[in-house]
Formats: sequence, structure tokens, C-alpha cells
Amino acid sequence: MPSGPLSTSFPLEYRLAVRLGDGRVVSSAPLLTTQPRRLGDEVRIPVRPDGELRPGEIHAWRVAAIGDGGGRLVLEHVALRVG
Repeated sequence: MPSGPLSTSFPLEYRLAVRLGDGRVVSSAPLLTTQPRRLGDEVRIPVRPDGELRPGEIHAWRVAAIGDGGGRLVLEHVALRVG
């Protein structure tokens, strides 16, 4: 059995929600990937910590929660995480 991250040959679609520094959770663009995501995984997307979509800028977010049977990821910006 291969070691390393699992991947699929077909894209997985996750609905994203980003948790802002003030605690609000806002919806973001869908994420298409061949990598299944788990709690604590880093996701790099063009969304700033204030929730603004900025094509050309890439920011690191971590999966803080998974909902809707695994189809929704709630992300927290890496720089805003506490603890």
C-alpha cells in the first residue's frame, strides 16, 4: 500500500466557508481538488484574512471543521489561529 497523502483521479468539490478574525463565517468559492481534506490540513486559496477574494494572492488557511457529510470545509486563516 502506498504511503503518503491519499488522492483520487477525479476532482472532489468542497464548499468552503471561511472564519474571519471577528468570528463571522462567510461562504467562499468552491474548491476543486484531487486531495481529500481532513481537520488541520492546510488549504491555500486566493482569499485574504478579511474574506476578500484576491486572485493572484495566495493565503494559507487550515481546516477547522468539516460539515454536511464531508462536503463543507470551515477554514481559519493560519495567521489568525489562536493556540
